Amino acid sequence: MKFDALFEAGFKELGARFFLVAFLPILSVAVLIVGLNASGAPAASPSWASFAKAIRELDLTQSLGLIFAVLVLSLLTMPLQEALVRVLEGYWGKLASSSRLGKLFLNRQKKKRDALVAIVQNIEQPPTPSRKSEVDSAARRLLKYYPAEDRLLPTSLGNALRAAEDLATSRYGLDAVTVWPRLYPHIGEGLGRLVDSARNQLDVSVRLVPTFVVCALVSFGFLLRHGYWLLVPFGFVAMACLGYRAAVESAAAFGAVMNAAIDIHRFDMVKGLHFPMADNLASERRINQAISNFLRQGIPHELPYVHPKAGDEGKTRTTNGA
Repeated sequence: MKFDALFEAGFKELGARFFLVAFLPILSVAVLIVGLNASGAPAASPSWASFAKAIRELDLTQSLGLIFAVLVLSLLTMPLQEALVRVLEGYWGKLASSSRLGKLFLNRQKKKRDALVAIVQNIEQPPTPSRKSEVDSAARRLLKYYPAEDRLLPTSLGNALRAAEDLATSRYGLDAVTVWPRLYPHIGEGLGRLVDSARNQLDVSVRLVPTFVVCALVSFGFLLRHGYWLLVPFGFVAMACLGYRAAVESAAAFGAVMNAAIDIHRFDMVKGLHFPMADNLASERRINQAISNFLRQGIPHELPYVHPKAGDEGKTRTTNGA
C-alpha cells in the first residue's frame, strides 16, 4: 500500500475536525522549527539559500518521521481541547476570583459590560434616530457577549459562551450545557451541519491562540540575535491576539446556532426522554428546570413518564414515575 494512500485513509477515518483542530496547528509549529533550523538559525542569520538547500536534501524517511511525530502529538492533545477552551474561557478556579490577576480581568469585563448597560438605560425621550441606533447596537452586544453581572467570567470568550448558555435558561428553564448532549442527536442534517461548522470554527480559533504563542516563543529563541528578524515573533503575537478575537466571534456564532437548535428541537429531546409536554411557557419552564436538575445533579423529580404505545408512535400513555 502506498504511503500517500495510507495517510489519506487514516485522515479520512479521523475526520476533518481532527485535521483542522489538532493536526494542522501542531504541524505548523513543527514546520516552523524545521524551517528555522534549516535556514541556519540560531547560529547565523536565517538564509533562504540555506533553507532551500536543506529542504532539497530532506529525504522520505525524515519527512515521514516528522509527520508521524506530529500525528502522535495531535492524537495526544486532541482530548485536551475542551480543557483548553475552558482555560481561555476563564475557568481558573480560585485564581479567577481571589487572585489579583483574576480580579483585574474580572473588573475589566465588568467595566465593559457596565458601559453597554449605561448606554441602554440612559435614553433621552424622544430618542433621536442616531441615539436609537446606538442603543440598539449596545443592547445587541450586551445580549451577545455578556451574561448577567453575577455570572461574569474573567475573559471575553467565557462571557460570550456563558451568555449563549444562559439564554436557554432564561427562555425555557433549560441548562444548555447539561441538556445539549441529549438534544444534539435530534438535530436534523441541515442544522447539524451549521452546528458542527460553528463548533469546528470555535475550536480551530481557540487552538490557534496557543499555537501562535508557541510559534512566537520558538521564533524568539531562534531569532533573538538577528536584528529585524525579531519582527517575526512579534508578528506571531499579533496573530495570537487576532486568533483570540476570532475565537470570541466564533463563540457568539456557535451560541446563536446552538440556541436555534434548542428553540426548534427542545420538545424532541423532552419526548425522547419520555417526559410530558408542556402546554404553556410557565409549565415548560417548570418541567425543564426539573429535567435539568435531575440530569445535572440527580435531584429527584415528580414528573410523570409518557411512553409511546407499542406500534403507535403517535399516541402515548402516561405512567407515574420519579
